[in-house]
Amino acid sequence: MRAARFELIVPDVRQIGDAAVLTLNVASWDDDGAHCWSGTGVFRIEATSAGA
Repeated sequence: MRAARFELIVPDVRQIGDAAVLTLNVASWDDDGAHCWSGTGVFRIEATSAGA
């Protein structure tokens, strides 16, 4: 995505067990005007051992 300007609106992260869910809305501006979209990402949380 190419944009002259963008803004993250209401990003939120929730941990559910060994996963984290990121939700957000994005507004971007380019030569064609303003565009809005939303996204969701799910990430697995892995334990790390100390000193590794």
